[in-house]
Amino acid sequence: MRLSVLIADSENRTDKIVESIRSAIGGTQYSASLHTSALNDAYDAACEGSCDLIVIINRAPNYIASRLLRLLSEKEVYVPAIVISEVDDSPRMRECFLLGVVDFLSYPFENDDLLEAFARAEELVHAQLVDDEYRSAVEDSLKDIARTQSNASLIDDLEEFLTGNREQPATVEIAADHFGFNKDYFGRYFKAKTGMTFGEFYKGFQIRYACNLLETGQFKVQDISSLLGFYSADYFTRVFKKYTGKLPSEYKR
Repeated sequence: MRLSVLIADSENRTDKIVESIRSAIGGTQYSASLHTSALNDAYDAACEGSCDLIVIINRAPNYIASRLLRLLSEKEVYVPAIVISEVDDSPRMRECFLLGVVDFLSYPFENDDLLEAFARAEELVHAQLVDDEYRSAVEDSLKDIARTQSNASLIDDLEEFLTGNREQPATVEIAADHFGFNKDYFGRYFKAKTGMTFGEFYKGFQIRYACNLLETGQFKVQDISSLLGFYSADYFTRVFKKYTGKLPSEYKR
């Protein structure tokens, strides 16, 4: 994944700390594309979704890390953040960890320590992106079912089932068990209420989820195949082409 990094500073200058950050991530998948010089500018950039990760420089006397993290938390905006402090500052370190910071490093730092922090932050970005695209696929797939008074409760239960069943592919047996029916009755019930079999619905949902992930440009076909529970990337590719008329690599472009 190519990730955009915001360096959130309290001063308008490029010094050894900023240069060390840029040097440590040079030639990696992280791009320090933004550099703000005030808390409000960093806050606005994060809220606008202009960055994937934030590196906050905590300088005396304007220690902005905890203030920025708290503002973003109040706004319910979460961007993985790493704090670089000019001093070894235990009280502020504790406060930042309580606010969810990924790591708190004192300057000068070891490049390996910073890159390890970035790797942990990247995992959080990846997990959030997967979660967002999964939820979007659930919402869009349920909209394909014409909602009536007769099937409203089924659709609501189906949303709950899909949301709670991300870790494994959903077979008709697993779905029937969730709804409290035997497999045969559930199959007839689902088709009568939706006009399609559960298998048809779920396969369409998987393809929509795959399309969402491909559209982000952040996932390899092998990664998507694994996330969807296909036993091989080749099989996923065949199924994807059957439903969309395109190879995943073609759709991604």
